[in-house]
Amino acid sequence: MQSITLIQPRHIYAPDPLDEKFGHIYMPTSLLTIGSILLNAHIDVSIHDENLNDFVINNNIIGVNLIGSPYIPYAVDLSNKLEAKFGKKNYKLILGGQVVSGLTDKQRQFLFGSDSINGNNFDALSDILNIDKKKFVSPQKISLIEGYSKIDPNQLKLYLSTEFCLYLSQGCKFSCSFCGAHRSRFNYHTKTFSKCHEVYRDSNIILKDLEYLIQKSIDFGINKLNIYLSNLDLFQSPNLLLEFTLQVLNLRSKYKEFIINFRGLSNVRSFLRTHNNNSTLIHDMVKAGLYRIGFGIDGANPRIWKSTHKPQTLFECTETIRIARLVYGITPELLMVFGYNNIEDENSLKHSFDFLSEMIDLYNALPRPHVAKEIIPFSDAWFQEKNRDIVNKLLNYPILFQNLDFTAIPSEISHKDLVFRTLVTEYYLKMCELPSSLTQFVKPIDINMSQSEIKEIKNFNLGRYDF
Repeated sequence: MQSITLIQPRHIYAPDPLDEKFGHIYMPTSLLTIGSILLNAHIDVSIHDENLNDFVINNNIIGVNLIGSPYIPYAVDLSNKLEAKFGKKNYKLILGGQVVSGLTDKQRQFLFGSDSINGNNFDALSDILNIDKKKFVSPQKISLIEGYSKIDPNQLKLYLSTEFCLYLSQGCKFSCSFCGAHRSRFNYHTKTFSKCHEVYRDSNIILKDLEYLIQKSIDFGINKLNIYLSNLDLFQSPNLLLEFTLQVLNLRSKYKEFIINFRGLSNVRSFLRTHNNNSTLIHDMVKAGLYRIGFGIDGANPRIWKSTHKPQTLFECTETIRIARLVYGITPELLMVFGYNNIEDENSLKHSFDFLSEMIDLYNALPRPHVAKEIIPFSDAWFQEKNRDIVNKLLNYPILFQNLDFTAIPSEISHKDLVFRTLVTEYYLKMCELPSSLTQFVKPIDINMSQSEIKEIKNFNLGRYDF
């Protein structure tokens, strides 16, 4: 039987395990999804979360979940370790996560070697594991219970004691240019536009998985689950969301003493459309446990929204926040991705700051400021010829991918102009200092820094996890 080891990397801002055993405790749902698919296909799978335990390489077929661009240096280092241990051509590094699909084959091989593959491609995965692709069940049809059962009970208890992501759907119909997720997008290679549609998991499988986690929690003496729903836009497909909501309400009736709290993301226009056409759904979601929604405000500026293809108006943003709080009692999180090059100036930066301040005063909103990082794998800017120099610099110096963390202070990689970079930094730090701000900013690393300077920055960034 073919075997594979799946790794969840230790959080890049976690303390060294010699100093503190645990890193960021967060259930690796993406890793468990692919693990369950492979287990169902009768592949021998072991799953390791480096946030909980050290990992010793003992298998020459390794799969790793890259959470985003800042984890690319980790995978480069892992590739070097595998080559040193097994020799060139004697190992396979399978890379998962949306960021991997944002790299061209040439870029991926340049970074991680010719023995790396994009694990999101089931054709490539079946070749590496020497198994018929037909044995792979789609992510929408697979239960994660087999994956959950591979987790040590003490570790599963830790995961269930903190917030975790429930895989409910993937895909977004909108085409916001800065987003690296699975969405509608213009293909700069084929010069065509591809429309994306949200795809839900099988509702009966979701129900089965959620009930399994509730029962496990009760066994552990845990009386509630804090769940982040995976949807990129929670109210994008109201009918499918309603089906899930009714199932959760049935579960809550069955487990009357058990508490479920849901948090998620929503486009403001989708929320308003649902409010106007089917307000009962939102009320039912609140009954099911929805208590907080992150709304993508992203600049609070029509010029920015037009430039980034984000469909909303200032009125829609303010109405959404007001209605969420006053009509449904939902706490609005305000995701403020701002600081776009060649679009913004000090007036627009100040406007974004003032908007957050006003929404805090009026509706007790929770600000989540992030700095725009336009050139990330799978964003529109990543494929544009004008940005080739920056992309090449990132590829040649992978440590710089950490600069693309949306919580990182602007750097020369993300904001070339010093004057604008200074302004964005000033307003970003002011936003992070707002009452109830959820963002812990981190500092970027530069290749020209001394080792002592890099160490100082890494020490500053310790434990500053985004969520």
